[in-house]
Amino acid sequence: MKLLGLIVLILSASALGHVPLKTFERVDHFAFGSCNRHYNKQKLWGEILSTKPQLWIWGGDNVYPPNSATPYALREAYAYQSRHPGYRELVKHIPMMGTWDDHDYGINDGDASYKFKRESQDNLLTFLGVSENDPRRLREGVYHSEILGPKDQQVKFIMLDNRYHRRHGNMLGEEQWRWLDDELAFSDAKVHFIVSGIAVLAPRIYFSEEWRDDMVSYNRLIEILKKHQDKGIVLLSGDKHFAHFFERDGFIEFMSSGLTHTVRVPLRPIVRQYYKNPFIGLHWGEIHLYWNEKPMRLKMSLRAQNGRIPQVRHYHLLNGRWGLVDQFNEGIRPMQMLPRTPAISPVEEIEEVEYERENFDPTI
Repeated sequence: MKLLGLIVLILSASALGHVPLKTFERVDHFAFGSCNRHYNKQKLWGEILSTKPQLWIWGGDNVYPPNSATPYALREAYAYQSRHPGYRELVKHIPMMGTWDDHDYGINDGDASYKFKRESQDNLLTFLGVSENDPRRLREGVYHSEILGPKDQQVKFIMLDNRYHRRHGNMLGEEQWRWLDDELAFSDAKVHFIVSGIAVLAPRIYFSEEWRDDMVSYNRLIEILKKHQDKGIVLLSGDKHFAHFFERDGFIEFMSSGLTHTVRVPLRPIVRQYYKNPFIGLHWGEIHLYWNEKPMRLKMSLRAQNGRIPQVRHYHLLNGRWGLVDQFNEGIRPMQMLPRTPAISPVEEIEEVEYERENFDPTI
């Protein structure tokens, strides 16, 4: 009986029927999130589905197998997640894409030396419903892009892989660096969302990872982004178990991290020391694009339990660059001249949820 249950677990990840990506004409509304302990209680899937996003994006740490996981353990974690009732409903109705970070890569703070990285890639692609003949099955690394929407309202989603080729001083590997530059240089999309498993613009903090731990790679990335800064670039990220908006080096970033758990209580004073207005609580990120407004507006909302929206940012697109909409007079100022703006709502704290366990039967 145990063997039968295990077989069901392993097969279930590939048994879900994923909705094809290109089933809508224009990208107006999508959701994203990261840091999902598959064995914790998962309270948000029903609320996410109720907001009717057109697309769900996994931002990394999509499951949490044991550290230095074998391919078998990682498959088991994905299969467990795929059997969750709330998540199954989401998959039935909403197309998805995504990337990974270290936990779903298979090893904490993992890099190019991880011996099971090829197997980890296959497991992630199967979890995301990627077909066996997709080019990503042959590529080394899970980086990829998707273009959605009509010609004059195109959105390009660029998923980075900051694990497979990672070495100090070279986060992405030479092939992926060239690929990223080309994806921006030869794109006619009006808006580009770049998804990274770890935060790009975040300050360094000793108990977590961010791009700025490796300033050679960070500077190289910013150099590429500045070459194409009139492309409507928005950075999305996760990893840290709290949420934050960043405005730095002329770019904006929405970090959403905490689908099932939050930063531990002893570390919260350190978070507040380095981050202004972090949100610590279960949440996901929500994006709205208002194409018909002149200038076009981007709304980024931090969504929490029970319909709460603790923080929101509005930006207008002018000449391909995002400017923060002033909360009082709707004026637009260049982003590099903006002071660090307060959140619309105050910081919110919740009880620690590190050890809440799910109680559904994953073999059903």
